[in-house]
Amino acid sequence: MPDSQISALIMVIFLCVVFNFINGFNDAANTVATTIGSRAMTVPAALATAALFNFIGAFISHKVAYTVATGVVDPQFMDSGLIMAALVAAILWSLGAWSLGLPSSSSHALIAALAGAALAKAAGEGGVMGVFNWAKLGEVIMALFASPLFGFVVGFAVFRFFTRVSHGVFTQVSNFQVNRVFARLQKYSAAVMSLAHGANDAQKTMGLMALALFQAGSIEKFEIPFWVTALSAVSISLGTLLGGLRVLKTVAKKITEMQPIHGFSAETGGTAVILGASLLGMPVSTTHVVISSVVGVGFSKSVHKTPRDTLMAIIRAWLLTVPATMALAAGIYFAFMA
Repeated sequence: MPDSQISALIMVIFLCVVFNFINGFNDAANTVATTIGSRAMTVPAALATAALFNFIGAFISHKVAYTVATGVVDPQFMDSGLIMAALVAAILWSLGAWSLGLPSSSSHALIAALAGAALAKAAGEGGVMGVFNWAKLGEVIMALFASPLFGFVVGFAVFRFFTRVSHGVFTQVSNFQVNRVFARLQKYSAAVMSLAHGANDAQKTMGLMALALFQAGSIEKFEIPFWVTALSAVSISLGTLLGGLRVLKTVAKKITEMQPIHGFSAETGGTAVILGASLLGMPVSTTHVVISSVVGVGFSKSVHKTPRDTLMAIIRAWLLTVPATMALAAGIYFAFMA
């Protein structure tokens, strides 16, 4: 293998690890914000739980990994330069959103960056028709944009259900005692939420690493080696353990006031959507799903108490992610290949 190819392969793996670390750092808010916001767990305990179950979740399956590697850009069209440009763009966008304390979607950033870098490469080669896996890409886009709606609806419905159950079962019990019950339950829902996060988000770069290894001839067939899974699991878990307190404040405090029943409902709703998508092999934005579930719980409580300014700031960040990371990845690809 030529030295340049070895260097490119090492750089792809390094960038995948960095992306996973930042993903865990930023998405710690997704898995533990509601638990911390409702005071069901302390920050260190919640982050440790999230890190452990993110690690375990990474080993559940590889369906999402193969979708990211083959379901957006035709794998025969991808090369190390394209993958590196996409990863750098997604990393820069995630860091920028984190610095502003805004929950950003690593899924949207990575998928859009892959598309932007692919378009840049195609522009230099004279056509885009054979660039994308159009049928699968349509499914990925549908999952990315439909999952927040499911998160909102499920979060709304789950909170209504548990509210009615708690009123029926705990009619002679104080609110304090009800909250104690849901605080205990929320410790389990936070763990399962983190498991779901690992099952979806930790996989998003596994497929890219395996594809780079296969194209370089380091593995005989396109499959994900155990060490790639382990490396992804460790990097996202370390990022989660270090936390993302700037984003935690936005999710846990500024969207809706949290009590254990609210946090448990939001985590249960978000987990159902994310695990369902993971089992179908669809990469979804855990950020979008969890925040939408939190908003659904907030709307179920009271439409008027949901802070529209905070929600609009989050929505603007989401809407900017796709065009911004596409343009950024295209520019980086041209810079790499100049």
